Amino acid sequence: MKATEKQAIDWLERSLAKSPADFLGSNGSTCSRCGRAIPTAETRIRCFECGGDLCAYEPACNHKQRSLYRGFPLIEDPAELIPLARKHLADACYDRFHVNDSIWFSGFTVFINYLENRVTPSTEFAADLDGRSPDLVTWLDAHAHNVVSQWVSLKQMGRFVEYTDRRAIAGNLPDFFTSITAQGMNGPVMWAGRPTMRSVWDFALAPLIVNEIQPKTIIELGTASGGGTLLWADLQKLSGLTPHVVSMDIDPPEFEHEGITFLRGDSNRIDEGLPDDLLTSLPHPWLIIEDAHVNISGVLEHLDRFTQALDYLIVEDVEAESTLGPFFAARPGRYQVDTLFTDYFGHNATCAPDQIFRRAQ
Repeated sequence: MKATEKQAIDWLERSLAKSPADFLGSNGSTCSRCGRAIPTAETRIRCFECGGDLCAYEPACNHKQRSLYRGFPLIEDPAELIPLARKHLADACYDRFHVNDSIWFSGFTVFINYLENRVTPSTEFAADLDGRSPDLVTWLDAHAHNVVSQWVSLKQMGRFVEYTDRRAIAGNLPDFFTSITAQGMNGPVMWAGRPTMRSVWDFALAPLIVNEIQPKTIIELGTASGGGTLLWADLQKLSGLTPHVVSMDIDPPEFEHEGITFLRGDSNRIDEGLPDDLLTSLPHPWLIIEDAHVNISGVLEHLDRFTQALDYLIVEDVEAESTLGPFFAARPGRYQVDTLFTDYFGHNATCAPDQIFRRAQ
């Protein structure tokens, strides 16, 4: 066994052996009618109007705003699972760096090797586990298959996934406290001297998103003190783009910066704040960040008239399923969740869980 793999096992012994292992954060639902547990792999009906989860064949409510959430297909057969795990692990390295350059990927290799050792025992692998804490071996025995199965199954869904398929396995961060403290317990995450009001995950995602989609226009709804606005403009410039950020707020900050246009506007009157002639003039692709949490349905309806294929839409900091469900149901196939970003740091480790979308058509 290579030294880096031994280091990964050392790390696992210190940390994961004492951690729970639910990669998805939420494993199944409960029927609002009969109380029966609905496994993650089972199809169910979700009502956007009353918020109910219902057995697929026992829809108790008569609301119109309902959708079929297809079950999450788990891949569990080791003969299929292990080769796919190695393939997705290699893909995650982009053919540019070694798996051992990441402590997570190196540790994940240990999970795969452990499963493979169950099928085809390896004297070398078994020897390295000898003398380790019994808790580590117990943890691997109990959780390695589950972690690998969930991760591979998520990857097999592909990068761009329909909203209802993702929400069938809806899972947010473990708790509200974790999400809030990720914005900084000793002060907010800053940019150019201004607070960004972004979590550590979303602060790290911002340059990845800009570099990937190369937005010519960024539309931000909800400016606050403008730290996030500055971040987006500077990231455009660092990516070789001409900064072009249009940020609307009911009370925008008063400062000037290259490429930033502040607009005073109310999302309740979005057609006045972002009029048709302005939106028609803005070059694509767009990156839209909805961070005002006001009249989301009206905002999306208005902007949808002007978005084009490959534009991106992010709805931050609010659970918007009751709004997004009907919106996407009326536009099948038009928008898809980009799981590269929602799951970059773990399943839905972002302030926009299942709410980072690419317009597909």
